[in-house]
Formats: sequence, structure tokens, C-alpha cells
Amino acid sequence: MLSEFIPLIDNWSVCDSVCMSLKINKKNKDAVWSVILSFINSDKEFEQRAAVVLMLAHFIDDDHIDDVISYADSAAHHGYYVRMAVAWCLSVCFVKYPESTMEYLKNCDLDDVTFNKTLSKITDSFRVSDDLKEEIRKMRRGKAV
Repeated sequence: MLSEFIPLIDNWSVCDSVCMSLKINKKNKDAVWSVILSFINSDKEFEQRAAVVLMLAHFIDDDHIDDVISYADSAAHHGYYVRMAVAWCLSVCFVKYPESTMEYLKNCDLDDVTFNKTLSKITDSFRVSDDLKEEIRKMRRGKAV
């Protein structure tokens, strides 16, 4: 049903509400991961956002962290809502897996807007130490806004 519903999403509110509140158990986790993979490279903004938000909500764990981080570069749609979802997802990855995410950020192919928004979301978190926030701020690309 999720595969049929995702193409109908036309705004961030519906996308995030459904993806964040979806109940996933061990029996259907692999099926949901397959749905994510089928939409991660979509050319439709909200289909791609749904894939990213599903990863964010349900797959930032020991088994999937490397895949979630690597798919951040795959979510290449330049729409605002995809970029913000990727930044949000990577900021949560950083909170839960700072070493893996930091390594990724130092070598990633994210566009400057998404990269800088990711850094901003990380530094906004109360779960990141002040020392790490200072290091993150120094990574900013381009001119300060």
C-alpha cells in the first residue's frame, strides 16, 4: 500500500506525517526498505522526500546507517523539500552516529545548500556538544548567509 500511496503525496506535511507515524515491525521492515529503494532516485520531489523521511524515521540503526548515509548523495533531486529532508536525515545520523556521519561529511558530494543546511541542523541540536558544534561550523562552504 505504501508503494501506491507515495506517488499521491503532494506536500511535506502529508509526507512527513505518514512516514514518521508509520508502524514498522520486523516482519515488514525489509519490505519498507525495498519501497525506499524504489523511490530514492525518483524524479518527483515528494516521492524522493518520502524515501528520505522513511529512512530518517525508521532506518537510522546499526544495520542501515552506512546505507542511509550513502543514499544521502543519491537523493539528488534539487527541490527544496528533498534538500531539507536530506539535511534533516543527516543531522539525525550525526546525533546517533557522529563518527560515521562526520567521515561522510568530510568527503561527501552534497550540493552546498544541502551541505550547509545539514551543518546548521546539526548545530541546532541540543544533543551535540559545543566542541563538536564548533568543529561543524568550521566546515561551512561558501559565504556566510
